[in-house]
Amino acid sequence: MKAIIVNGAPATGKTTLVQNLLTQHDYPVLSKDEAKEKLFVAAGRTIGLREGQVYETQALKTLFDEIAKMLPTAQTVIIEGNFTPSTRRTLRKLLTGVTACELFCYAMPALAVQRFAERTTRHPSHHDEVIINVIRWENALLRLGIHRYKSVLDRRRVLRINTTDPHKIDYQEIESFISREVDKDEA
Repeated sequence: MKAIIVNGAPATGKTTLVQNLLTQHDYPVLSKDEAKEKLFVAAGRTIGLREGQVYETQALKTLFDEIAKMLPTAQTVIIEGNFTPSTRRTLRKLLTGVTACELFCYAMPALAVQRFAERTTRHPSHHDEVIINVIRWENALLRLGIHRYKSVLDRRRVLRINTTDPHKIDYQEIESFISREVDKDEA
């Protein structure tokens, strides 16, 4: 397996970036949010925030199980999520020996908070209306440089993408980076 990790804090444009990548590639996407949404639908009922945390944990387990199942294949896969210290360690262990690169999304903290507050189309399993205060706190910490969302991979295999202005994202640079990092082991 080869992996393209799309990582970053909430509301930094990870899903939008993945959607744009899929216009050029037919890679399967393994997403923590999709796993969480499927669990919510399977429950067939509204869940509270506390139970939502259980779903978050189960969604990460599901994501890691899906990654492990794909490891024996030679397929390139996009792995999308926001990885905290413990989940970064788990992901690194899973990807040992795998050719991988990372696209790390970031934006101006105030803009990320605004994006999060303005979300209207996300699945209710995310409890965005409740979590906005947590996001405001995390983005306040981001301004101080103390945050939980960091790169999964060694910085040499990471392309940091400023998503503050989505129209200024250089997709040609991203494509070159992916080609160089993911395909370099075949050369």
